Amino acid sequence: MLYQPEFADIERLKELMSMLENSQLWRDIGDGKGNLFLKTSDNSQLVWLDDMAVVSSKFKVNSEEEAQLMLVGPSRMDYDHIVSLIEYLAENIEKMLNQGGKNGGN
Repeated sequence: MLYQPEFADIERLKELMSMLENSQLWRDIGDGKGNLFLKTSDNSQLVWLDDMAVVSSKFKVNSEEEAQLMLVGPSRMDYDHIVSLIEYLAENIEKMLNQGGKNGGN
């Protein structure tokens, strides 16, 4: 990520680190309260923050607790590919956690 032009400026990188440490911001993003919010499916969303974007997908742990996988990247990333990848990862993490970490089966 540090090699991306959006993050080459040390001041911009400091802003990003502050943002990553802001737990209220992550709760707001998880609730769909970003600056610009797009729900891509029942479990996934895309939020734009200045020149960055957050792609997220929710999943269940033990069929009760809800968790969320989030990816932060430049706003110019390939959204079709990234949203599909995040949904795939969240789905497989959910399967793995709900199987007790056992291999095989669905």
